[in-house]
Amino acid sequence: MKNKFPGYYNLSDKDFELLWSNCLFIFDTNVLLDFYRVPQGTRGTLFRILGLIKDRIWIPHQVALEYHTKVIEEIATQESTYDEIKQSLNKKKSDIEKDLNQFSRHVHIEVKSILTELDQTFRNLFTKLDDQKKEHPNLLDVQHKISLLFENKVGEEYTEQQLQEKYHTGKIRYENNVPPGFDDKKKESKRYYNGNIYEDKYGDLIVWHQILDKAKTEQKSVIFITGDNKSDWWQKSKGKTIGPHPHLIQEFKNIVGSKAMFYMYQTESFVRRSNEYLKFDESNQSVDRAIQDISTVKETRVQYIQPIGRVLRDTDQSGNFKNKFEFLVSYLQHSIGRKIVIALTEEDVARDEKKYTLLGVEIISEYQSIMLILERKGDEYKISFNDLYEINFQPLPTSIKFWLYTKNNTWRFYLLESD
Repeated sequence: MKNKFPGYYNLSDKDFELLWSNCLFIFDTNVLLDFYRVPQGTRGTLFRILGLIKDRIWIPHQVALEYHTKVIEEIATQESTYDEIKQSLNKKKSDIEKDLNQFSRHVHIEVKSILTELDQTFRNLFTKLDDQKKEHPNLLDVQHKISLLFENKVGEEYTEQQLQEKYHTGKIRYENNVPPGFDDKKKESKRYYNGNIYEDKYGDLIVWHQILDKAKTEQKSVIFITGDNKSDWWQKSKGKTIGPHPHLIQEFKNIVGSKAMFYMYQTESFVRRSNEYLKFDESNQSVDRAIQDISTVKETRVQYIQPIGRVLRDTDQSGNFKNKFEFLVSYLQHSIGRKIVIALTEEDVARDEKKYTLLGVEIISEYQSIMLILERKGDEYKISFNDLYEINFQPLPTSIKFWLYTKNNTWRFYLLESD
């Protein structure tokens, strides 16, 4: 039965040995972007692994396009984080001082002394942040190294006709939950590049088709490395990831050949297995550290991209306005650089809906008014939400839709997924 249902059977040790010795290693966009998010030591480990397999690495054109679309934003985000942390700490400091000053007449508590120590503590933190900022790595060097590694190892771009054919079949696949990509079916964003229109909801599907094209042309088995953990790539049972989705393995064999093998690793597992098969770290110390760092980055990314669980736990629709205001501001501050769609609404019907890039957010009056700094087609705009009296929200798969009620208008906005 294994020959007819290969996706439901694990590879043998012999199969893995053969796979690692002959396959193409293909990387997803999120793996390349993690090079900019991990500490220097872990970044060195990742580069070392790629160097050992440099003659067998490759990325689809879709991955390269997504990577170049997002990498400059990633570099800018890393550089601006120091100032964002200082801004957040200043706000916390101000809140603490305000709370402490309420007890300035206490018979025994020395509020002034506490405030002096508090001020010195925050000064030390700011000094430490400034020192770290001076030592910030040159991430443009990272970009240069990745560019050199993948020189002449990027797939060809699909024509507009090829894209439209894949979108047509993709619609049918998604309606029937055929992997990969069906978890992205609600995405509405598009991008234009080199005369082609790219629909983001089909991004994973285009990656998959380009993997199949490459493997068939080269008659090669493939190991695909991704940071994605969605069910449209992986087989899961009771919350546990079992392995690649069986349909992907079956489709790979149908198109490439029955003897060809397809396997997938998330980045942490790839690092661990790399040391088993390539044997570059006898002590496992750099491997263990890299796995820990990558896991931390992944957890942080999930918290930023999908903070919905925390919202629903801490602030429901009937929660107090202060909590919702603070969450709104925090969410926006962590979303700077992302695309945001804003519109005035009348009975939930949007008027003049437009897409901008979020450049910044300012509190005009605490718990009353905020201002968004936006960019659209090279022009900068500022939209103020004054005299806020209510904030509601609706969780989306990878974002949150907000309604902001002011005395004069009702606004609706949501951020488009950026990772």
